[in-house]
Amino acid sequence: MKNIKVDEIEGFKSFYQIKIGEELVAELYQPLYKRHIKKIRKFQEEKPLKDFLGELEKKVGFSYLSYLLDKRALFKKEIEEKLRSRKFSDPGIHAAISKALEYGYINDLELAKSIVRIYCKKQKGPRFIEQILKKRRCGEDLIQKVIHISTNSQNDALKELVKKKYPTFSQMEFKEKQKVFQRLLRKGFELEEIRVALADWQEN
Repeated sequence: MKNIKVDEIEGFKSFYQIKIGEELVAELYQPLYKRHIKKIRKFQEEKPLKDFLGELEKKVGFSYLSYLLDKRALFKKEIEEKLRSRKFSDPGIHAAISKALEYGYINDLELAKSIVRIYCKKQKGPRFIEQILKKRRCGEDLIQKVIHISTNSQNDALKELVKKKYPTFSQMEFKEKQKVFQRLLRKGFELEEIRVALADWQEN
């Protein structure tokens, strides 16, 4: 029988290291596993310990995933990265996410659409929204899908912004018009969209 050891690794993120002899079989994030560590220390045999850790990881992983989603809707990739940062194994991550998908807790498409709607209401353009989605770890294919779906809403948002913020655009000096272009570009609207919206507003 190999010796089973539990070492506590302190630091910015504290972990338990579970070793069988010199083999590291698991690293467990302390805040998530603290209540289980006494039971883990009692194991004397290798196989029962590994079986127990495998099943425990599935339960703890799904519990932590649910906690994260209670705080904020997340994309699948975001959840994977958060679980991996807590030392969950690939099988443990897969099990937790599969269960969450089965329960309907994760829906990347609806979350992406929701983010687009929110930023359209804030009068942000496609490029700005695309960068937000990329930072949130939304997949490229999905980004292009929802950006395409939201084109009309974004054009309407741009026209409404121009109407509200720059009603005297046609009377502005050239330098002031350039500043308006730059402000709208920073909001993430495309140059051609800005030109069309400003031209339409001047004609009206």
